[in-house]
Amino acid sequence: MSPGSNARPSPARLAKLTPPRLPAVLARPRLFRLLDRASKHAVVWITAPPGYGKTTLVASYLKARKLKTLWYQVDEGDADVATFFHYLGLAVQQASPRSRTPLPKLTPEYLPGLPTFTRNFFQELGRRLPTPAVLVLDNYQLVPSDSKLHDVVAYAIEALPPGITLVALSRVGPPASLARAQANRIMDVVAKEPLELTTAETRALMQLYGKAGKEPPNRTLLTHVQRKVGGWVAGVMLLLRHAMSHRGVTPLATGQPPEVLFDYLAREVLHHLPDQEQSFLMRSAWLPKMTAGMTARLTGYTRGGEVLARLARTHYFTEQRFEQEPMFEYHPLFREFLQ
Repeated sequence: MSPGSNARPSPARLAKLTPPRLPAVLARPRLFRLLDRASKHAVVWITAPPGYGKTTLVASYLKARKLKTLWYQVDEGDADVATFFHYLGLAVQQASPRSRTPLPKLTPEYLPGLPTFTRNFFQELGRRLPTPAVLVLDNYQLVPSDSKLHDVVAYAIEALPPGITLVALSRVGPPASLARAQANRIMDVVAKEPLELTTAETRALMQLYGKAGKEPPNRTLLTHVQRKVGGWVAGVMLLLRHAMSHRGVTPLATGQPPEVLFDYLAREVLHHLPDQEQSFLMRSAWLPKMTAGMTARLTGYTRGGEVLARLARTHYFTEQRFEQEPMFEYHPLFREFLQ
């Protein structure tokens, strides 16, 4: 269905506007308090690698705080800003059915005046929503770098009234178009470190799984899980499920991570890369730390520095530190997977 069609939207497309379903999840009061403070800003940008629980955290927080929410699942199609305005307009209609007049569509004649159209659209959105309310843009990293949607978000921030917060969930940091919002301190950025599970939270997760009728986790299992994956939420969950299905800690005690962890890393990271870059990563993994020059000498691949910088920028289990020249380091589990 084209954005300008009057046909009834398909259930698949309206899934873009549906918050995630939450199973039994671990409440994280310390992060709820962090979001309470962050939401005093007009924009909250949450950036972390895959599997750090961004979506679950925000969905559980909004449910706990009983906040009116517009949840928007971003995908590659939203690079076309007309598509974005079309589906966001549908979301507003669902949230405010008493307003019978649909929000305007971004037709070609409005494109030259995109800033004005955007501000008018979001001012009207603000009038139709009760406050406090939250607009969530999930999976924002799927927006191409050259999309006008980045500019639309910047214009929207200027137009949203007090009481409506925009929350973006992304594997990458804010785009350059939001530099002004950062400089003016109307945006708060929450990075991966606070999202990592504490020891107490990991133990609570184990207790949550124990209540599901499986073998209760023990201190030995907790030690193995923390040693292998630290506070990475998806890693903890995968190891716990593996341990429960294999009756305890014995399979983890061998020192070899379960295959399910490697499957996750392959699916989330490696399979998205060209063969040449995959080969580069596997060969460079024998270096505990590396510069672009070191990897070029080891692998013969001269664009390795670009690959590593991109992985670090998008938080794909690669860290970048600036010394005399950029130094890169893989997450220990990712390095073991590559080896």
